[in-house]
Amino acid sequence: MVGIDLKRKRQSIEHKEQVRLVQRVRAFYPDVLIAAIPNGGARTASERVRLHGEGVLAGMPDLCVLKRCKGFGGLFVEMKTKVGVVSEQQGCIARQLNSEGYLCVIARSADEGFKIIEEYLDGA
Repeated sequence: MVGIDLKRKRQSIEHKEQVRLVQRVRAFYPDVLIAAIPNGGARTASERVRLHGEGVLAGMPDLCVLKRCKGFGGLFVEMKTKVGVVSEQQGCIARQLNSEGYLCVIARSADEGFKIIEEYLDGA
């Protein structure tokens, strides 16, 4: 039970930090497209099958910034808490995105994520 409670707490923190980050990016960069990739969450077996058929891919980062900058095709951000661990699937997807000309990074807070995005966009 303790493990489940800690996981829920981490997910809640990640959610709040992601919301803060998206709001801040949209306020400071209103012309930039930033979007969430909703992969996480508890789902029934039928929902998993349906979403997989629609193209949901385990391990995709939480956010994407759809703007070419610094020679990259776009920026992907995986939100984690300070102690959150990148899963094997997330690591594989990140390496694949990076090898395909995108930039995929980990942000451990809204502030860190904003700094990453700001540096990425200001280099355009």
